[in-house]
Amino acid sequence: MPRFYIDEKTFWASLCSIEPCVNNGTCREHNDDITCTCASGFTGKRCEAKIIVNTTNEYVYSDEAKRIKLPGFLKRVQDAYYEYNRNALPWAPREEDDDFVERLKNRHLPYNATPAYLKAKTDGAFELLNEINSTVLDENKMTPREVKALEQVKHFLRTVFGSPFDENFYNGDWMLGPNHFCWQAICSIAFDIGAYAYYVKPKNFDDAEKMIEKILLNKQSITQYMANMQLGVKTGMVRSKFNCISGIDAFKQKFPKISADNDPNAVLSEWFVQGYIGAEFTKSFSKADRDKWVDRYNKTFMQSVNDDLIEGIGQPIVDLIKYMENEHLRHCLPRDVASGIAELPVQFIYVDGNATNNRTTRRLPITGEILDGKKSYKNILPYFTTSEITPERINEIGQQRLKALYPQIIAIAKNVTGKSNEAEAVTAFRKILTNQSSFYNDAPFPQIESNSTAHKRCTDLAKARKYCPER
Repeated sequence: MPRFYIDEKTFWASLCSIEPCVNNGTCREHNDDITCTCASGFTGKRCEAKIIVNTTNEYVYSDEAKRIKLPGFLKRVQDAYYEYNRNALPWAPREEDDDFVERLKNRHLPYNATPAYLKAKTDGAFELLNEINSTVLDENKMTPREVKALEQVKHFLRTVFGSPFDENFYNGDWMLGPNHFCWQAICSIAFDIGAYAYYVKPKNFDDAEKMIEKILLNKQSITQYMANMQLGVKTGMVRSKFNCISGIDAFKQKFPKISADNDPNAVLSEWFVQGYIGAEFTKSFSKADRDKWVDRYNKTFMQSVNDDLIEGIGQPIVDLIKYMENEHLRHCLPRDVASGIAELPVQFIYVDGNATNNRTTRRLPITGEILDGKKSYKNILPYFTTSEITPERINEIGQQRLKALYPQIIAIAKNVTGKSNEAEAVTAFRKILTNQSSFYNDAPFPQIESNSTAHKRCTDLAKARKYCPER
């Protein structure tokens, strides 16, 4: 036996002596590494963190978390989120002795999509991210729950408060308009509008005037979003025509009553304004204040609410839909020019599928920085992967899978069709796959129930029964 030979048991024992477990923890080998089984009351890689038994519902932080002031940092991140997203205040956690309704009255604002505000929000998130990334800490002295919270808050800040699209100013995707799933913040304003009326109801004349102001402020949000899309045309940040149409359809589904006939008055039938027009809304509004309202504005308070819901929400939404359908769509790109954000911005403004002689700026407003769609895609990607994988690596993996799987598909096609020629086998195999026998229904759905207008007519169960009975 060689003099330098060490048996496995001695080897792991020596490692345990070099990095011993503390607080009576037991060191052992596990998966080619040493690990500690901690005694009761201790945790951590080397059992160095004491578990503090909590007799209340309040979480007790480890000494390391307290040292780096993690509780205060998490609170500052939460406060920053609601400061930059005041439209989300109805969902903010309530604190003891906090007049929640009064806080909503004073601080709530509709969604802000101005470039300057998006930049401030992005910079605010990245400033907090840089702060926590530069903090010297020892995760081994923190509890698993704290380490998890640490990673989550970093991910939250890296994606500008957990928003994959339209919130990172430097990505420039906030100029593209709604996407296929309408994941943009503009698509959720119905929830913001409805939630505000759920909590805040006028109790006096001053409350009533402020409520009208809040309703009308929504017009700024919607018109600003349209202005951002117009800026996108000039900048070269425009979706493909296919994606533009998908985005328009998705946006219209968020406002089905209004978009059915592009009728601004139909806002009064949308679900999210029912809190404003129901009897409960004016329950605490005195008769004296109602009479005062009529004297000052020559109409009842509820007439004012209805008129301003139409002016502040209904009409701007109709204007945005008309812009997207009648004007913006003409600037959307052929699919072979840009199928995704990585190919953006384009160098020329397009009209009806053709490039014009008008060059785009390809620059961000305010900073003047050159936009780079590949960089934007790389910034968006971590939201969906929670890893450091690059777009190049994803493409490489895709090519590897294609190279591995495509020959198998060709082999199946040749085997099923009995044809040895690859092109002939593929053509014949496609016919088999698209044949009606491959589907559950015996015959195709009627064309009227499957064309581009079907989703517009069959938006709910009642309409589906009437207009799409077969489907």
